[in-house]
Amino acid sequence: MQKSKTLFSKKILTFFVGIFMAICVVLLGACTPLNQNPEPETPPVSMPSTTPSTPPQSPPNNFSSTTTRTEMAENMLGALATVKILRNTDSYRSSMGSGIAVHADGYLITNYHVIYNEALNPDDYYIKLEMMVGTEFKTDISAELLWYNASLDIAILKSAQTFNSIATLSDRWIDSNNRLRIAEEVWTLGTPYEQGLWGTYSQGTISSSLYRVGVTGVGESTYYHNYLIQHSAPISSGNSGGPLFDSSGNLIGLNTCGYSSSSNKTANGLFFAVPIYPVTLALNKVITAYNNNQSYTTPLVGISGYDKDAVSSFTEDGVYVQGVSETSSAFAQGLTVSAVIKGIGNSACQDANDPSYKNITCSYDLIYALLNYYSGDTITLFYTYNGQNLSMNVELS
Repeated sequence: MQKSKTLFSKKILTFFVGIFMAICVVLLGACTPLNQNPEPETPPVSMPSTTPSTPPQSPPNNFSSTTTRTEMAENMLGALATVKILRNTDSYRSSMGSGIAVHADGYLITNYHVIYNEALNPDDYYIKLEMMVGTEFKTDISAELLWYNASLDIAILKSAQTFNSIATLSDRWIDSNNRLRIAEEVWTLGTPYEQGLWGTYSQGTISSSLYRVGVTGVGESTYYHNYLIQHSAPISSGNSGGPLFDSSGNLIGLNTCGYSSSSNKTANGLFFAVPIYPVTLALNKVITAYNNNQSYTTPLVGISGYDKDAVSSFTEDGVYVQGVSETSSAFAQGLTVSAVIKGIGNSACQDANDPSYKNITCSYDLIYALLNYYSGDTITLFYTYNGQNLSMNVELS
């Protein structure tokens, strides 16, 4: 079980030579990530870039309005995985969590904090899955790590195993006209505590229609996520990376942590999931890259910065620029410290009325917006400086 982490906090966010971030907070509670047996980690690194093309699409789960919850859960058991990170030297299990298949050709997703040891030390650790394949429960399925983003607490894995059951991704939280509402029913599957409990079902409701801020990640690399989904479906250690479904059987998030106080380690009905939205942006890029023998890397602007809660004098929404990498296009174009990033769009974007324009209120908005692009793409960066509204074209690194 990991050490408790702080939840609902005032934050200061710094993302190094790009947009990976850590936030200084006022301690008010604790949110414990739900994988097992973690070890300390170091910050993540980027992977090589790729060239876009259209990957093959998986069929939806085809649940209808008459599909019962039992039928949905039974179907999704075929997509559910126990994710184990094992040490090469002695097969010691360094961590364990859950995952869910999202593409028939062997692609799964889980939390970054479940697989971080393999991400940071690929020569020392490897990934194994336990899944129901047809009528056989397999315990030794190999998988490789294709992409991760530590601050989003999301990772995409690839197995040689093909899947008959896959989850249908549905953003109902970030960029949706059908946003989750308080008291709406949700349900989960996962592997709480031990592998022997694979396939455990629980149900609950959306506990708040508000975005929640809480800790995700492990060890020294923890991140204060701006957009967590709060729900009441019981989850426990081992559920990290497991699916959160809406009442129609759509995959809306990945369970990541449960709230506890310093005096009471029980989550007490306060559970949190990272939204599926960034997976909807990154998955096809990752698949395309893999099919082209490449890797997709999260694009970076090349800055470090704060959100407005960091300093009392910060009053604007946006990302306050603290530093600019001297090797970045943003530096070459003249972006300076104290600028406030307000939005981005494609290279031809003129203003907020352009369809490509994405409003930036915090650092997570910037991460999400950048997942629409590739390293090497040119974007328009909108910002304020000394009371002026300005823009510039920058190439993403």
